[in-house]
Amino acid sequence: MRSTRIPKGYTPVTYEQLAYMTGLSVDEMKRCAADMQVAGVLRLISDGRNLYYKLNLGEAVHNG
Repeated sequence: MRSTRIPKGYTPVTYEQLAYMTGLSVDEMKRCAADMQVAGVLRLISDGRNLYYKLNLGEAVHNG
């Protein structure tokens, strides 16, 4: 089994947990997460089984 090295600052999460935190449905959260990644607000890493996230609010301001 190959291990993925997750960069410092990323937190393990599921789409269900993200949906709960935002008050959205899981399907809505998946769509919003994709939009947020394009905007630079959210970074998601998947190693095939697990999902990790990091918010980039400062970087998003510079990109906006």
